[in-house]
Amino acid sequence: MASKKDAGPGGVLLTPLLGLKSRKSDNSLHSSMPSICYLPSRSSKNLMGLERESVENATVSLHQAARDGKRELVERRLEMIGKGNKKINKKDQDNTTAMHYAVRYNHLHIIKLLLEHGADIEAKGEDDATPLHYAARFRPVPRTYGGTPRPTPQVTPSPSMENISDNGLTLKKDDKKKEGGSGSFSKATKDRLLGSLSKRKETLGNKLFNKDHLTVEKRNSLPKDQPSLPFIAETMIMYLLSQKANVNARDGYDSTPLHYAVAKGNPDAVKELLTDPGINIEAKDKTEMTPLHVAASKGSLSVAKCLIDAGADLRSFDEEQMTPLHFACMEGSLEVARLLFETAEEKGGWHMVSRMVTDQDREEQTVLHLAVEDGDLDLAKLCLDKGANVNAHKMNMSTPLHLAATVGDLDIVKMLIEHDANIEAKNSSQETPLHRAAQFNRVEILDFLLSKGASIECRDKDKDTPLLIAASKDHLVTIKSLLRHGADIGAKDSNDETPIYRAASEGCIEALEFLLKDRKGKTLAEEYDKYENTPLHVAAKKGYVKIVQLLLDSGCCIDCKNDGSLTPLHLAAKFGRIRTVCALLKRDMSIINDEDDASNTPLHLASLHGYDKVAKELLERGAAIDARNANLWTPLDCAAAKGWVEAATVLLDENCPVDPTDKAKTTPLHLAARDGHVEMVKLLLSRKANITLTDSAGRNCLDIAIENNHKEVALVIIQHNDWRQCMRNKTQDGTTINTPMRKLIKKLPEVAEKVFNRCVKPANAYPVDHPQYAITLSYEFLDDVSLEWARVSDVRGS
Repeated sequence: MASKKDAGPGGVLLTPLLGLKSRKSDNSLHSSMPSICYLPSRSSKNLMGLERESVENATVSLHQAARDGKRELVERRLEMIGKGNKKINKKDQDNTTAMHYAVRYNHLHIIKLLLEHGADIEAKGEDDATPLHYAARFRPVPRTYGGTPRPTPQVTPSPSMENISDNGLTLKKDDKKKEGGSGSFSKATKDRLLGSLSKRKETLGNKLFNKDHLTVEKRNSLPKDQPSLPFIAETMIMYLLSQKANVNARDGYDSTPLHYAVAKGNPDAVKELLTDPGINIEAKDKTEMTPLHVAASKGSLSVAKCLIDAGADLRSFDEEQMTPLHFACMEGSLEVARLLFETAEEKGGWHMVSRMVTDQDREEQTVLHLAVEDGDLDLAKLCLDKGANVNAHKMNMSTPLHLAATVGDLDIVKMLIEHDANIEAKNSSQETPLHRAAQFNRVEILDFLLSKGASIECRDKDKDTPLLIAASKDHLVTIKSLLRHGADIGAKDSNDETPIYRAASEGCIEALEFLLKDRKGKTLAEEYDKYENTPLHVAAKKGYVKIVQLLLDSGCCIDCKNDGSLTPLHLAAKFGRIRTVCALLKRDMSIINDEDDASNTPLHLASLHGYDKVAKELLERGAAIDARNANLWTPLDCAAAKGWVEAATVLLDENCPVDPTDKAKTTPLHLAARDGHVEMVKLLLSRKANITLTDSAGRNCLDIAIENNHKEVALVIIQHNDWRQCMRNKTQDGTTINTPMRKLIKKLPEVAEKVFNRCVKPANAYPVDHPQYAITLSYEFLDDVSLEWARVSDVRGS
């Protein structure tokens, strides 16, 4: 029987389960009887759970309870699930089991409970990681039982209380990320582990974990309903190993727990894992990296020492044929590199050390190459002190000196040369270190190399000198230094391009301005390449307006012609450089109708390549709209042949001839029909193009469209008002007479059907269902043998 203190305001009694209410004033019978509330039977399993916990806790899943370290909730969930039930290993939406969460948040007491009830110690979570992987990955912190990461989010309870353990709120992935990750690798790491390597290899250690993943946040307080318990002395890893967890378990990338612990830089975890006698210290992941590779890439000295003391192979090779020493040098891990060398000397003497410094990866790089490329002077010196070959070359024949000149580290360059590096060594592109210094504007290195006797006129495979390269890159300080040291400003490459030509070609205005001020510069401004293009030609072609103006100000010839008789204006029009066209014409209007070898004017080329704005600009400045080229094509013919409707519209708007004929009596309409330009055909027909004109073979536009199987063009033509005139054409091929109708039946029957439909007309105005309704059928194009227009004697093309 409920006591008075259970009654709410106004005499309302609240039942523990259903919240039922009874009022004393309901009736006299009730007021005279004692208040009674119903209590659920303790024999009911489900109701017993509800009696013990609040509605708030009823929504907490086993996964949440395990994550939060709530022992009593875990016990209740396990009691409802039952011992040995497969549901204990159920995964949530993030492919993670309760075991994984308990390990992730370092709740050893929960792990013991789960294992006692049959949880799988080898359960696979996200990326197929086992609980031991998680234990190796997440560094534990001192914790008491009952600690909770943060308040548990709540959801509406499931309507089915029997499945309460299965219907609880699952953790959100973004929540887990805030706490240090979900146990999965980043995308970049997955790519690396699967063998997708960049030029500078992304290592497992670099990408696997960041500082936010290293620890679980400290818990300084316990929930009010949880008693304070002693700290856990037993570590998660040691307990899992004691329960026969597979120390060599592989995740989806073939990484073992040892890989995880090493990648995290956790020597304690590494030492604990190494206590297992069955551990494979040389286990390789999918990229064939061992734990020592990972430790070297991370620069973790203490971890590397643990592995080496346990007997790790110093010269293990990954899929890129890289050793741990390669990784240490690539990532600038000086202390790890020293440890590797010292251990090698202890174990194998100088012979082993010499093998380590000569080992080459898949790109034939030695450790010295990698140390130099990383710009690490101390590491490079260490490698040289251990006997590395200062002139060793990688696959592309680059030496360490090439790399040092590229990176721009003068101290390393000096050290390499002190160790007798070949200052004139050439890579597979025949580049010397001086070429590389010039290409990357390393002026201090360039000056130093020249002071040591480097050849200033050295040539690569394209006959480029350092000055040619610097001019094409707009490296002004390098250009000044090279000219100060006596570089030849008139040097030419394999295409006869000078430094001035290169600067103009690449839009390097600062370099060009400086070179033109040289006393020899102005005389070289009109030097042409092997195709007789001058710097002005190439600048106009690429649309470098300021460079065009600079060259013109320097006195360059505005109408100079290349080997195709193209002027700079021709090239500007051909490539649609409207601002350059304007700049050139502003200097000299007389060049507007210059012709090339094929008698094309700039307007022809603009029309042929579809640059309507350039065409309009040329026309506004007086370009000849009816100019003929060597084929007797007008600019409209050029536009029609390529289907440039906008350019043709510009020309037609300026009243250009619509039916000019070339040598073969071909009109723009014929050209458009031949190449299937439907919109161009429509445009020309709308501008009164003659549909009946024939070429030298007697073919009209419809014949040409049919012969080239352009159905859409043929359909446009037969819809024209003069379609009958177009159909009344005849040609002869040997002894065979052909008409458009016969060709249509044979090649384009769908169009032929449309023609026949046009040959059927109503004979009167009566409706179709009227008794006197009649139609007229024209057999002109079907029975064409006896027709006057089809007489053999008049046939053309025979």
